Amino acid sequence: MWETHPPVESLVDKRSRLENLYYVIDKSGNKIPFKLNWAQEQLHNDRWNKTIILKARQLGCTTFWAIDFLDDCFWNTNMTAGIIAHRREDAENIFRSKVKFAYDNMPSWAKDYNIARNDRAGELMFKNGSNYRVSTGFRSGTCNRLLVSEYGKICCQSPDVSKEIMTGSLNTVAEDQVVVVESTAEGREGNFYSMCQEARKVKESGRKLTNMDFKFHFLSWMDEPSYRLK
Repeated sequence: MWETHPPVESLVDKRSRLENLYYVIDKSGNKIPFKLNWAQEQLHNDRWNKTIILKARQLGCTTFWAIDFLDDCFWNTNMTAGIIAHRREDAENIFRSKVKFAYDNMPSWAKDYNIARNDRAGELMFKNGSNYRVSTGFRSGTCNRLLVSEYGKICCQSPDVSKEIMTGSLNTVAEDQVVVVESTAEGREGNFYSMCQEARKVKESGRKLTNMDFKFHFLSWMDEPSYRLK
């Protein structure tokens, strides 16, 4: 971790910033430096402006995008980022334990670049004009970075809300900006299932993606070392 100011050229590299400026809470409740695991590394290395992720549980996808978006807001002016969660308590937990925790525990020298204030629940407002909000939906304004967390669960339990996300929240993001939709599987129906099927077929076809296509990621439990018995 960069407890003191590193060479300026180190700050230019996004992965170096991700792994040297931010702390997370691990599964045992310990504060540890954020280091990319295999799933997070795949997402980092294979970026696209529209990404859909079918995943196993507890692989750190939400954590990765929460910190990735925080990094974008912190180091870029007038950036707007948002995370949509299924329930209000989920949104509050993501904001408190992932976004605000990572910001609060940044080195003091880094905060001198860009101070954030927390004027209302679930939102950080930065001195550089950027803002970051976690909620159950967005409809007004524009967004440069948007994560929809556990969209399969939203589609399964609240179809009307899932429709509102697609018709409302996703329309706040410009074509060349970043949208990420991720979830564990929730059956063979609903919009998340349909989006995964469409993105998977595009991937298998080998055709070049357009800005309107979602890139498909499948993060299987079989690839997670902690899911194996010794």
